[in-house]
Amino acid sequence: MFSTLFYNAFGNHIKLTTIFGGSPFLWKRKKKKLIVIPETRLWHFLHTLGLFSATAYGGVRTISIKLWGRPEDVGFCLALFLSAIFDCGFAMMIFLQPDYSASVVNAMFKYWTGFCSKLKILNGKVNILRDLLHSSPHPPHNFICT
Repeated sequence: MFSTLFYNAFGNHIKLTTIFGGSPFLWKRKKKKLIVIPETRLWHFLHTLGLFSATAYGGVRTISIKLWGRPEDVGFCLALFLSAIFDCGFAMMIFLQPDYSASVVNAMFKYWTGFCSKLKILNGKVNILRDLLHSSPHPPHNFICT
């Protein structure tokens, strides 16, 4: 089960990313869930637009160095360009469907909170494998007895 320290740190992280435009989310501390409001979506759109512009510039700069510059200078620009493409992929997932992204995170929190509360402690140890086998919809004996 997640501790209150984790939820506080996660809430502070979401608050900072919302202030700087990195996410369109707000964190509800009492309900422990993410929500999306229209005011944060505009700021996130501007942040994503800047990210895509910087990525396009990095791509053009990499190609221009490859064609007209020294070949040994391409490595750093290419590394920055590829990492920017990776960031744009994640930003696009959140930008296109922020409500879906928030519901996925909320479902993850709900699942892990419920899963960790059902673990049984035997002799001071958690028997995770046994709990996983008995809590699955198809216990191991169903494969043998079919």
